Amino acid sequence: GPAPDSHFISGQPVQIRIDATDSWGNIINDESTVTFRTDDDYDANDPRSVPLTAGTSIFTHIFITERTADLNEVTTPRNVTSSTATCTGFASQSVAVVVDDDNTVRNLQILVQGENPLPGSSVWPNGGKTGQPDGNLGTGPIENFYAGQNIELKIRAVDNFFNLVEFPSVGGPTVQLWSDDPFVANPLVPGAGMANGVLTTTVQLKTKNTDGWVITATAVAGGYGFNNQTSALIKIEAGALTRLQILAPGETAVPGSSTGKMGTPTAQKAGVQFNLPNKSVRAVDSYYNEVNTNGNVTVTMRDPFGSPQSQTFALSAGENATPIPITLMISTDSFSPQELYVEGLGLSKSTSTAIPVNPDTAVKLQVLLPGETAVPGSNTGRTGSPTQVPAGSTITAIINLVDANFNRVPQLTQPAVTLKTTDPYSFYTLNPSQITLGNNGTGTMQMAFQRMNAAGWTVEASTVGLLSVSPGYSQPIVVIATTTDRLQLIL
Repeated sequence: GPAPDSHFISGQPVQIRIDATDSWGNIINDESTVTFRTDDDYDANDPRSVPLTAGTSIFTHIFITERTADLNEVTTPRNVTSSTATCTGFASQSVAVVVDDDNTVRNLQILVQGENPLPGSSVWPNGGKTGQPDGNLGTGPIENFYAGQNIELKIRAVDNFFNLVEFPSVGGPTVQLWSDDPFVANPLVPGAGMANGVLTTTVQLKTKNTDGWVITATAVAGGYGFNNQTSALIKIEAGALTRLQILAPGETAVPGSSTGKMGTPTAQKAGVQFNLPNKSVRAVDSYYNEVNTNGNVTVTMRDPFGSPQSQTFALSAGENATPIPITLMISTDSFSPQELYVEGLGLSKSTSTAIPVNPDTAVKLQVLLPGETAVPGSNTGRTGSPTQVPAGSTITAIINLVDANFNRVPQLTQPAVTLKTTDPYSFYTLNPSQITLGNNGTGTMQMAFQRMNAAGWTVEASTVGLLSVSPGYSQPIVVIATTTDRLQLIL
């Protein structure tokens, strides 16, 4: 053979001579047709008919499949190729030949769990294997893999007929593996060596894709690149159910990513209903792939005045099939973060991204006296009662521009406001007589009552000028007499 060790090389032409002879090896002048065949089903032009001319035929044959018993290169089930010539009237003859891989060729083959090599069966890069990717090598039908599963891969150095090249002429290659799954860290294998022409390793893919991802193998040895190969499609299903996901309006699910979503929540208006669209509540695995499951889940909220405070509904195939109505009452100017929660299916509670909530349109003024605190979103907009004051004492009143739910409304154009009591005989002083609220929608004024009132005076805040909203009213503030310091004479 042409190889230094007298082996034939896969894919290289070999000259074969067949002679018709007598029992002592003398060539007979015969014009018969001889049939030449090998026991390698993948050899080229095999079997072939070979006509004798004056008892001899010379032709070229190509052996394909590696068969050898050399150290570290033993092939199974056969380690030689049997070549046989037959012709009617002649005794047949067989010769065993050794066929080696072509170690000057630098090709890669990638086999996914469930696939097996089939040397000689086809020409690189297509074929060369049997089976198909299988996520469960046990008995039963072929199964897809699941996200996060260890997938066994074998990367082989091969010649043009997928014979294993145990010892490439340029040296042992260093292999890298890459995937088109957008959420894995490439390279999956940053650099690993082969042992006798094979690298066995495992990788994980993250993103559900029932059409399948592919893995590409690259390699370099001695400064020479190997011809890359791409795997068969690796179909990925969701893994085990591990959590619930809730998406705010403006967000989109991104399975496989570190957060499972993209986008920014859309700002909502306080007191105005919005809906979580279909597929906003999802049952997912560790990589946010949707898990096909059914069952009841409950959505709640952080807003103490929002509605509904709790609503339970069924997931269908791992997602909400109908919109979920939500009304948040407090603007995030004074209450943050505004969050939604979901729990159920025996899983821990999950939290949404914070939802920005803006106040609605300004419709009225709010007056807060000492002892009162603003409570946006509530029915009354405040808590506490005005602290009683001695007649003549100065108090600070807070005036807010608010929406229908008592959320303060910041805006560039603010109204001018003034204060008065609802009783003309309350006898009060006001400093200043009017103010323009700040851009944040609030302002303060000083007020003093000269006349006591055990039932309390009610303070009214109203607008002055063109920018008009409804007036606001305080709770009654009790005014008590001061310590006696003079006499009054009435005639």
